Amino acid sequence: MSENHAAQIRDLLNKESLEQPKVLLVEDSQFDMTLIKTLLEEYFPLTLIDHAPTRIDGLRLLKCEQYDVILLDLYLPDSISLKDIQDFRDLAADTPIFIFTSLFNQKTQKAAKEYGANGIISKDEINKNTFDAIVKNAVDNVVNA
Repeated sequence: MSENHAAQIRDLLNKESLEQPKVLLVEDSQFDMTLIKTLLEEYFPLTLIDHAPTRIDGLRLLKCEQYDVILLDLYLPDSISLKDIQDFRDLAADTPIFIFTSLFNQKTQKAAKEYGANGIISKDEINKNTFDAIVKNAVDNVVNA
C-alpha cells in the first residue's frame, strides 16, 4: 500500500472531516463492539454503523451495501483463517479494511498486509489511544510490515 493511500485513509477517518462514513463493524464480542461503536460515535456523531456478529453476516451485508470503511475482527466464531480478509477484499476492492485483533503479532501483521488489509489494530490500543493515534498506528502497522 502506498503512502498516498495511507494518507487517504487517514483523511477519511479524520476527526475534522465533514464526511460521515458508513462503517461495517464485524465483531462478535459485545464488549468490543460497544467500545468500538462508542469511539466511532465520539469522533463521528452521525456515522452510520452496521454491525455483523459473524463473518457470514458481514459478507451478506457487504453484498447489499456499500461502506466507506470495514472494521473486521479476525477471530470470529465462523472464521476460516486469516484468508477471511481476502473474502471481504473481494467484495469491496476499494474499501479500506481495518483489522481488529487481540492477537497482534508479526505473523498476523504480515498476513493482514498480504490479504489486503489497510490497517491492523491491537484491541489493547483502543483503550489507550485517541482515535487519531489508532488510525495512524493501524495504517503504519501495514505500511511498514
